Amino acid sequence: MKCSWFSREGLTAALPPNVEAGRMAGIIRGTLLGAVFWGGILFACRYGSAYQSLMEWDPVRNRSVVREGARMLPFWQTMEPALVLMALFALGTLLSATVLYASYYQGGRSIYLMRRLPDGGRTLRRQVWTVPLRWMVACIAAAAVLSVLCWAAWRLITPAQTLGHGLFGIWS
Repeated sequence: MKCSWFSREGLTAALPPNVEAGRMAGIIRGTLLGAVFWGGILFACRYGSAYQSLMEWDPVRNRSVVREGARMLPFWQTMEPALVLMALFALGTLLSATVLYASYYQGGRSIYLMRRLPDGGRTLRRQVWTVPLRWMVACIAAAAVLSVLCWAAWRLITPAQTLGHGLFGIWS
């Protein structure tokens, strides 16, 4: 049976006993999708504004044309708000470790019992840090995928004469 990082089955073994794996899986997937969605929106807004600044209206042809000498923003300046958002999400995942640790203080799961077990300290660390660190890695991977997709859009949509930047438009 295949167990993925964020499936109910994959999370059950990595979470404290009183944390519902299905609910945690939904939270993780929702935040990853939300971060990618809003990161894409931020890129699209910044790119749209930069693209519009390249254009001027030509009354003879009755359409927009590229301004003479116009230069597009470098890719990383266009992508910056989305990357900041993704970095905040990645750092925010570490806050879930405090929630997982606090779960040992609720109900019948005593933190003191966990500490007295022979391998309790190691199990406690594993159950508190495994999911947040996996979540952070997934957020960084999502940011990388979003960056590649946004770069492809930036490179393919932007008029060639406005791309006076270095390799891949990464620096100016």
